[in-house]
Amino acid sequence: MITTKFDTNTMTVEAVMLGLSNAGEIVDWLIENGVTKVSWELDKLDPIYPTRLTFDSLIGEVTLKTHDYIIKDSYGDLYPMDADIFELTYHKHLEDVPE
Repeated sequence: MITTKFDTNTMTVEAVMLGLSNAGEIVDWLIENGVTKVSWELDKLDPIYPTRLTFDSLIGEVTLKTHDYIIKDSYGDLYPMDADIFELTYHKHLEDVPE
């Protein structure tokens, strides 16, 4: 599983950050979760790594940049979130934090 559980005060979600080397895994995960249109743009200076990933969601076509998060909520809906906002809003799920 490429996602990790995160919590807010009111809900638990699954999320994954678009990194430099996990675009293929994220595309597979999006397809497993019902997304039918996914594409990514490669960095022109270093074409191995994606810099943007675009997919269709309930809110329309969304684009993530490297280090943004894709969130799957408790209803199964997928949506993007900027890394700064995500890290202020969510914390790692308590069951996944080592003691």
